[in-house]
Amino acid sequence: MFGAGSAGGCKPLVEVHGKNLLSYALDNLLLLGVRQAVIVVGKYADAIKHVYGDVYKDIQLQYAYQEAPSGIANAILSAEPYINDDFALQLSDEIFLRLKPMEAPFQFGADFAVGFVKEADDNKIKGNYSIDLDAQGRVLKCTEKPSTTVNHYKGTGFCFFRKATLNTLKAFYDADQNQPADLCDFINLLISKGSNGCILEIADAEININTEQDLQRARQMMG
Repeated sequence: MFGAGSAGGCKPLVEVHGKNLLSYALDNLLLLGVRQAVIVVGKYADAIKHVYGDVYKDIQLQYAYQEAPSGIANAILSAEPYINDDFALQLSDEIFLRLKPMEAPFQFGADFAVGFVKEADDNKIKGNYSIDLDAQGRVLKCTEKPSTTVNHYKGTGFCFFRKATLNTLKAFYDADQNQPADLCDFINLLISKGSNGCILEIADAEININTEQDLQRARQMMG
């Protein structure tokens, strides 16, 4: 994991080629035409707010506070009061190389779209999550850190959801058990309750940054 020397331990403020990880995420949203974003903050809230304030380029920023690092589903619930429409979720610890056009994330009446990159290395898929599909390309299941892979689709933390999916999350979230917890849990909950999901190719490549080694690979990839 990152040490104290990496932006004081605040991963979103870690720099790759002079640019914070969070700035890469926000710039991706700009390319999609997004002009309002909610940043979920916790321990390093003051540091992030100090750097970004209320506006990043053309994006108006709001901040939702997550009491404890209790997973992605809990983070989404923390942001829910500020979400008034269909929304994109993007984690701030991923860097994408050459984004794809994403003009229609909700294809064929889908309730959510799972972002993926094509990955020939099965071990890299096993480090993120896999996406099971039916014959029509609908999402059947997402598996966090799978032991085996089913295709060459590597799931990412860049996904799209209809606003109505938040009602499902709120209705079935168990605060005592902190379930659903991660992104795959949330997606699988939606599927179990009848929501339809499609996949959406996000970029040519992606790297998830959890360690100093990942950070060095990201700097090489962006070099």
